[in-house]
Amino acid sequence: MGRWGSANFDGLKKLDQSLNDMRSSDLECILRETCSDLSTKLMIAAKKNTPVGKTGRLVRGFKISDVMKKSGMYSQVVSNDVSYARPVEFGHKRRGGNGFVVGRFMLKRATDDAKAQAPTHAKKALRGFLGDRFNDR
Repeated sequence: MGRWGSANFDGLKKLDQSLNDMRSSDLECILRETCSDLSTKLMIAAKKNTPVGKTGRLVRGFKISDVMKKSGMYSQVVSNDVSYARPVEFGHKRRGGNGFVVGRFMLKRATDDAKAQAPTHAKKALRGFLGDRFNDR
């Protein structure tokens, strides 16, 4: 009877050990950090898109909530509590009803950019996480 050959399974044993060493809490930490990073970038972009008036109050009004996890999804809320933020964002009628001031869409434009960047940013973070675990960058 012929010989089928031999195999070395040391690599598979090492992979199995690395997978067992990974904890879900490590992955959760990476996901929270990624969510926080994206929200921070979104807020910075929104601030850059925001018109600066005499006081700069509208720019300083942006806030980020804590990271929340709901139904397996991580999220944060970027908001602006300044009373006139909504009319500047979406537009408004002029005083006296003579015409309309077009919105600046500072948060909408920043959100659109963040949505476009999110997959690339998440892949990079996940590759870094897995690379640290498997020593393969």
